[in-house]
Amino acid sequence: MRDKELLSEIIISDSTSLMNAMRKMDEIGRKLLIVVKDARFLSLISLGDIQRAIIKNIDLILAPA
Repeated sequence: MRDKELLSEIIISDSTSLMNAMRKMDEIGRKLLIVVKDARFLSLISLGDIQRAIIKNIDLILAPA
């Protein structure tokens, strides 16, 4: 049961903004999240990915297109 809880804790939707992904990472104390679309694995996003987005001046508030 704990494995399912852990997994659901680190999953975000593909429509989640970078800012909200970063907030979730902070809340759960993790540096990597699983991105899903229509209940299927899409990608991973790491804190490093978000840091690179900041350096490139990518909007953190808007959800990805």
